Amino acid sequence: MLNIAEAEPFFSMGDLPPIPPKDFKKDAERFPVILRYVGGSMVPTFREGDELLVLPLGEALPRQGDVIAFSLPGEDRTIVHRVESAGEGGIRTRGDASGSQDPWVLLPSNIRGRVEFVRSDRGWHRARNGRIGTMMAGTVALRRGIRAFTTPALDPVYRAISSSRLLKRMGQAFPTRLTVYQRSQGPEYQLRLFGLTIGRCLPGRKRWRILTPFRLVVDEELLPVSAVQAKAMETAE
Repeated sequence: MLNIAEAEPFFSMGDLPPIPPKDFKKDAERFPVILRYVGGSMVPTFREGDELLVLPLGEALPRQGDVIAFSLPGEDRTIVHRVESAGEGGIRTRGDASGSQDPWVLLPSNIRGRVEFVRSDRGWHRARNGRIGTMMAGTVALRRGIRAFTTPALDPVYRAISSSRLLKRMGQAFPTRLTVYQRSQGPEYQLRLFGLTIGRCLPGRKRWRILTPFRLVVDEELLPVSAVQAKAMETAE
């Protein structure tokens, strides 16, 4: 029986001190759960709105490269980061999009489980864990370094091009499709083009997240965000 925790949010890491060696109650972590990802610390491995299937590890320790879900003592939030090291000294983690290791040291009692499957706009697929996960994290770090080098030079040009009203008008001719899914917190909008999700507006958000190339031609001012519009345009999930 799958225990589904609908719309339970994930958050990016915060500047917290290392976790003291305390036992952490895990009654809610004995069964698999599906949780919705929100945040930026694991982009592009996960994107906002992705659903993550988390399976408990039992007595086993996570491996280097595993993506784990864990909770900090005294906090209700759940964090998803990748394991950098696991041994007698504790478990150290890092977000794929983070430039530094997390400040805390985890114990097995802090871990809710390992992310085994992910559902994105491409459907369900297996999460990248272990050695493959370590390689993936390295690739993300390389891309982050390249962006850090090129963005200062290219960003002004991109901003100038994206402000073009002509491009926005041209974008209106694209066969985009707006789909609205009713979540427990409210409507979630997805903008699709030829089956590809090019933008999302999550429940309770006022702003869209449009993939970078398509931001040049998508006029966000024409996209709905209100619950009234969502109800009128709702489609079956």
